[in-house]
Amino acid sequence: MNFIEHDSRAVRQRCFRVPGVNVSVHISLVTSDRVWISDRSNLILTNTAGEKLKHLTDIANLWGIHTVNRDGDLMYIDSEYNINKLSIVNEAKITFIKHTAPWEAWSVYSSSATGDLLVGMRHTYSKTGKVNRYNNIGQHIQTIEHKNTGEELYRLPIYLTENRNGDVIVSDWKLEALVVTERGGRYRFSYTGLSGYSLHPRGICTDALSRILVCDSYTNTVELIDQNGNFLSKILTQQDGLHFFCSLGFDDRTHLLWIGSDFDNTMVIYRYTNKDTLTAGLPKCKDHPRDILQYFCVPCGLPLCRVCRSENHCGHDSRDVQKSLEDIHTKKDGDAVLMCLLLCQSYKINLEEEHWIKKYNAVAETFNFKKYEKESSLANLEKYCPVLKFDLPEVMFSHELLRHASFLRFAEDPRFVDIFLTWAEKENIAEYCRSWLYPKKDEEIFCWLMPRQTRRLIDSLGEDIFTHPTLEDPTVNDAVFN
Repeated sequence: MNFIEHDSRAVRQRCFRVPGVNVSVHISLVTSDRVWISDRSNLILTNTAGEKLKHLTDIANLWGIHTVNRDGDLMYIDSEYNINKLSIVNEAKITFIKHTAPWEAWSVYSSSATGDLLVGMRHTYSKTGKVNRYNNIGQHIQTIEHKNTGEELYRLPIYLTENRNGDVIVSDWKLEALVVTERGGRYRFSYTGLSGYSLHPRGICTDALSRILVCDSYTNTVELIDQNGNFLSKILTQQDGLHFFCSLGFDDRTHLLWIGSDFDNTMVIYRYTNKDTLTAGLPKCKDHPRDILQYFCVPCGLPLCRVCRSENHCGHDSRDVQKSLEDIHTKKDGDAVLMCLLLCQSYKINLEEEHWIKKYNAVAETFNFKKYEKESSLANLEKYCPVLKFDLPEVMFSHELLRHASFLRFAEDPRFVDIFLTWAEKENIAEYCRSWLYPKKDEEIFCWLMPRQTRRLIDSLGEDIFTHPTLEDPTVNDAVFN
């Protein structure tokens, strides 16, 4: 079978065997080093050392049958199609939602945003599906079942998850599709794979950029699509060494991807970045909307797309147009300078002032760069033209798009986010930082903070937190007003 070439930089971090299961059909992360993993008969709590910590056997012989709620409690479907809750504190088990025929629970997901429990269900006789939403005490509050046309949405919802924008994503085996609806239940789109390929979806998850990952058992790949259903890349294929990709989990704290197989009990943890990350959320050309504004005319600073550049809209010699966004990623020796600019007031530095050097050296120490040296640091600045603009003694980004691209790139590293919260100006933090439950609006450019960083965000913003959009996050709201 021929595979579409994928642009992947997935790097294997570690690999271990899971005791007590034959295969891994579903993953529910508890912490960065503890995870629930199931085959069709056993549900195991293990750690990254491969130690069996808990073992349950009263589970349904299905697929996405378990999830972990915001308190760390396990929710799972048992062999009688009841949904049980196992407390992480005292290991007490209760029946959270009782099976009501003829509907059977086939998959569950606990929303980190709302605390609601989403349940994928199948009708025993009509073989149709639906998604029920329950609040944190088990009361039914919503059913997602039909499109606006009255057409059935689901047939066999074997996995489900929720995106950061509130979308409900269902892996439907019978429909051979991912079915995506808004939080309110309005149908958005179905993803059926690339043209010429059938999609046999298994495990699904979403990452910190609201992109959707899905295991496709037909091509034995992991596909990455954006939140609107557009294919981005195949980040893993069988050439990467794991057979029968089946289960997925994304750790928001470490940005690591956990992958299990329907072939054996091997669990593999990857760190992946993709060239799409560079341009995620960045503005597109109005005249050519498929293209990111990723080229810049050096004389006038006009942002151009690929087509505009070739058509020479600005009238300057095409030799003066440089592919600036890609240049950002090829010059590692000056990263400390770009990071420092992102920390400083108005995103510019005055080379005759000394206070910015403290920020530069804080960056250098964290990332093991050289400390500030006048000659070498200034040389690095020169290498960044035309990414940087010089009006000596001031240095700044030549265009805000380049600033956004730089920030998005560095924000993939939790170390930089910690530095940003510590050293950046309050206005910079207000522009680029949001709490991890904040719902993204169209064309917003920022990074989501991990829960441990929420208090630091509140402290950094001070009174400005009352006008900051992240106050929409109920977690932040409670912390501020209580």
